[in-house]
Amino acid sequence: MGDRAVVVFRQEHTLTESETYYRYSPMVYLHWNGNKDNVLHYIDKLAETMEGREGDLHYGVARFIGICHEDIKGNLSLGVSNCPVTDDTDNLFYDELGHITHGDNGVYVVDIDTYQVERNYGKYVANGEDDFDIEPAEEYIFSEYAKGYIERAKNRKLNSH
Repeated sequence: MGDRAVVVFRQEHTLTESETYYRYSPMVYLHWNGNKDNVLHYIDKLAETMEGREGDLHYGVARFIGICHEDIKGNLSLGVSNCPVTDDTDNLFYDELGHITHGDNGVYVVDIDTYQVERNYGKYVANGEDDFDIEPAEEYIFSEYAKGYIERAKNRKLNSH
């Protein structure tokens, strides 16, 4: 069937001192390259490419697609589609996860400011022989390689003042 995943980038925005919301990028579909190691590799390359321009949602997702495109040959296995929720003031994004995922590796939600990854997927739970359920699961992944670029960006900002 594939090694499918959907990658979505998000960025936090402030409405008021006590109210924030998330803005979401278009969804990037990976058919054969959606496992955790591949996605983290692409995010590491994105962090390197975006050094000095961290936190730019639109350019970040465009560069991420370019990185995937360079790695995935041919005209299959990489797609882009609109996210059903773009400006999420009502926290509706997570209600849509079941419609967004293609199974396998689930949906990776990447914070464009920190490159922290939240992976939402279905975990198979056995009820007996040939009987199982799929339960929602999530994990938080943080690439150390990408983290180094964020730390350097913070240092650049401190040193420029």
